[in-house]
Amino acid sequence: MILKKGVVLKSREKMLENIEIVDDYAERIRNARIAMGLSREILAQMLKEKESTLRRIELGDLIPSIPLARKIEKILKITLIEEVNITTGEYKSSSLELTLGDIAKIKRRSE
Repeated sequence: MILKKGVVLKSREKMLENIEIVDDYAERIRNARIAMGLSREILAQMLKEKESTLRRIELGDLIPSIPLARKIEKILKITLIEEVNITTGEYKSSSLELTLGDIAKIKRRSE
């Protein structure tokens, strides 16, 4: 059975909406790399990334993309991606002030 491209893309987008990189990704990557006895240079070559990119990730200055995080997970045998439970509902502000979303009205062009 062949699926339409739109269907595949929508389900793929849905999957990406429900995952994110863990907060302590930098520490996990650095610790795993050191535990495996790899230098940044070697790991960067294995990932086909620049060493400076890996350094910035390890310092927490750069959050890796999902595809890069998956490559890092596979090589270092660690978990960097977690599923996020998204709840739908009305957003409730902690303050009593109005926000732009409370007062904005969308004008539609007449066709």
